[in-house]
Amino acid sequence: MPRSPRWLLERGRDAEALAVVRLLHGNAPGEEAAADAEFAEMQVTIKAEQQVRSRTLSDLWATRGMLRRTLVAVGVQVFGQFSGINVINYFGPSMYRALGLSAGQSLLVQGIYGAVGPIANFFFITLVLDTVGRKKPLLFGAGSFVVTYSVLTAIVASFPPDQSTNLAAQRAGIAMIFMTSIFFSLSFGPVSWVLASEVFPTRTRSMGTSVATCANWAFNVLFSQVSNLAITNISWKYYLIFICLNAIDFVIIALFFPETKGKTLEQMAEVFGDEVDTHDMSDSGAHEKMDHHELDVEK
Repeated sequence: MPRSPRWLLERGRDAEALAVVRLLHGNAPGEEAAADAEFAEMQVTIKAEQQVRSRTLSDLWATRGMLRRTLVAVGVQVFGQFSGINVINYFGPSMYRALGLSAGQSLLVQGIYGAVGPIANFFFITLVLDTVGRKKPLLFGAGSFVVTYSVLTAIVASFPPDQSTNLAAQRAGIAMIFMTSIFFSLSFGPVSWVLASEVFPTRTRSMGTSVATCANWAFNVLFSQVSNLAITNISWKYYLIFICLNAIDFVIIALFFPETKGKTLEQMAEVFGDEVDTHDMSDSGAHEKMDHHELDVEK
């Protein structure tokens, strides 16, 4: 496994970095020129990052572009919690009891439920994620949660466990809970972590993903504290919150989230409109040449 070319560039080992980039591009016709162009972009970007590198938390909102990156990373993690997946994980038996199942049946169903998500997650990550991108699965997930929670709400409201033993309704309610887990595993489950890391440049990635993860766990703790009381006291009305939240998520993702699949760090800078332009970087008026590719670095 070769070293990261960006890691090598940060340590002044440009020749090794270029060799790695050319190796990754392969020997097909035209690939050497493409590799050299990509390498030149990396050089300019890393020099710019080194000039402005900082370790302060305020870097995450220091510019409009960086603030947008941070909001996307935090947003996708919080929206993953709005799916209610951890409400099901923690309080699934209470949800099944609300459908009329006995305590023993609820525990059995929850045990089966625990195997469904990881299986769907595995197949999505290995076979689908790098084909469909990031934004489409998130839209699919948010829209699907609106549907599953709407159906679950209608079932629990129409067939109270103390007044009805409608087996078809029970099965449909269980199916909605299972489908929510599957849809999460095909969307926010893997994508939220991938997207949160892809949106940040190297210099702020660790700090940015840490903040996003903290936001994830903050809402995780919030839902873990209130959900059992809510399910017990207001039953199906609690699910209305998740219907509304995921409808809002869908709109925000559609309007403001970028597609990050297959984009280099340099292209991501353009997507977020970073104030530092990677194609016209200030660097003492120097000119860098790479074979037939020349980068003008104007002050």
